[in-house]
Amino acid sequence: MNRKLFITTIALLLAVIIPVTSWALSMPKDLLTYTVSLTPSGNGQLYWNYGKNMEFFLCNGNDSYNQNCKIKKGVSYKFSTLVDRGIVPKADNGWYFDGFYDKAGAKLLMEPVNIDVVRITTNGFYVYDYLLSFDNTAYKNYTEKRYQDEMKKYLRNLYGVSRYKVMFQTKLYSVPPKTASLYPRFKEKTLRKLTFPKDMNKMYGDPSFILWPDCPKDINASYKSSNSKILSVDKASGLCKIKGEGFAAITIKLPETERYLAKEIKVSARIKPIGISILSARKKDTKTVELKWKPDTKSSGCEIEIASDTKFSKIIAKKTVSSAKTAATKITIPKNAVCKAIRIRAYKRSCGEKLYGAFNTYHF
Repeated sequence: MNRKLFITTIALLLAVIIPVTSWALSMPKDLLTYTVSLTPSGNGQLYWNYGKNMEFFLCNGNDSYNQNCKIKKGVSYKFSTLVDRGIVPKADNGWYFDGFYDKAGAKLLMEPVNIDVVRITTNGFYVYDYLLSFDNTAYKNYTEKRYQDEMKKYLRNLYGVSRYKVMFQTKLYSVPPKTASLYPRFKEKTLRKLTFPKDMNKMYGDPSFILWPDCPKDINASYKSSNSKILSVDKASGLCKIKGEGFAAITIKLPETERYLAKEIKVSARIKPIGISILSARKKDTKTVELKWKPDTKSSGCEIEIASDTKFSKIIAKKTVSSAKTAATKITIPKNAVCKAIRIRAYKRSCGEKLYGAFNTYHF
């Protein structure tokens, strides 16, 4: 080789190598590679995400996690800041992932990214990938349609197809580059500490009402009535409408969430008959009183009482009318008894109970 050419070549190589070497040597080691050890506590597993695709997820059609990517307790893992890597937590049933802590027990501010694990069918084979979920802040200015169009466009460019199926949703945590140790925690789910509606007594003719007005807005509660002919309820809002007289139970279901267990409670509602309107009451003779009223056709019948005083402290005669259609009756009173007042109320038999309406009174 020509000596002059050789010297020129060496000079050019040194001109390239020396700056790169100097840059690499001057760069902090923790910005090149760093080691992270994880000791999970509680019931759950952690999986590495090694690249842009969900490589922790098996692509064999079984829709299960890749056990080769499971993080082992007590093992240290090396990371490079030049590669986008993260951790995907998977809690056992009845548990949830509470986050990452340092050795001193302080919680680390590691915000996850919400992702959708999707399955694409291409050439008869399943392919798995992940998409950032619509609820990520990156799409705060997007409409849902625009977001879906963007995702389809991305998949079309990558796989040649745009149709996909969301298998499940999860969270991806990026590992902080300057953290030497992480202590992930899984916590057991608990029941919500809430004040629920109590059993209630209503009257036929009362206005509609919200069963649980204090229900927190972030709880997706659902409602169902055991007898919509007596008390109907809107499934989503809990708006109750009284339709008849009798007993009905409203079931409130709270779904399981990321941190709380599902819960189901029942609220008993007793819809009592309305007050019966007295049309007329008169003494036919010293032994008989005739009473006429406007019948309550939704009830099972009515009860009548006659007293010798206006406070009904001494009842001298009683009568039960077991037909809701009956509108008049005669009541026999004891000989020489003084009849001062008469009263009537409707009753409804429902689910083994006898529900009474309010008394309506007539004074002679």
